Amino acid sequence: MARMPNYDDSVGWLRVEGLVTPDVAATIAAVCEGLADDLTEVRAGDKPHGATRRLTGLDERLPGTRAIAEALGAVVDQILPTGWTVTEIAYRSPGPGTGHQQLHADDIPRLDPRAPAAGATAVVALVAFTPDNGATRVVPGSHRRVDQQRVSQKVDHLEGEEVLTGVAGTAFVFSSHLLHAGSLNASNRPRPALQISYRATQDDKLPTPRSRGRTAEESVGPPEPTNSAT
Repeated sequence: MARMPNYDDSVGWLRVEGLVTPDVAATIAAVCEGLADDLTEVRAGDKPHGATRRLTGLDERLPGTRAIAEALGAVVDQILPTGWTVTEIAYRSPGPGTGHQQLHADDIPRLDPRAPAAGATAVVALVAFTPDNGATRVVPGSHRRVDQQRVSQKVDHLEGEEVLTGVAGTAFVFSSHLLHAGSLNASNRPRPALQISYRATQDDKLPTPRSRGRTAEESVGPPEPTNSAT
């Protein structure tokens, strides 16, 4: 089980090493590629045949990914202390020569830097993230700067941005207000990852997701049949 580090809100992101093993990460990527190859029902947000492949709704299509999302609970608790729920688990795989994005946040600007975050995002590397293969980059502290949040989707780079690198199975978790972006994949291979979205909740009737007794590694396997497959 990966050791969960402490979150520093002045930075806005952290790295969780060894969330899953490289072998498990490779299995997830292979299963997702198979799903994309054989997809019969295209959902909103799916891009199974593009240069950057994307699949949504993995909590239904590959239920084992839910345990991976929940395994990060101790970290997400620090970003969203009032409670949270998983709202999306997606697969994204930029191919060679693709993947560059403008800096953006996953939420509206937080006008009061002392206000709690509205959400959090986790990116789980399914191959090693390197400076050459389009690894995610972030601007530390931008979630607490309204001036920087207001340039979301308007600039390619800002001073102080960092590239998130790590071996396959590493997770990167950040505030949904933090500016981040995918980089150009200059390698000759795809750079697959899981993208997990969390939403803060103060509703006591909506329980915070927790692990159901299986590790992330034990929960990953072939996709279970769904109605869309029949």
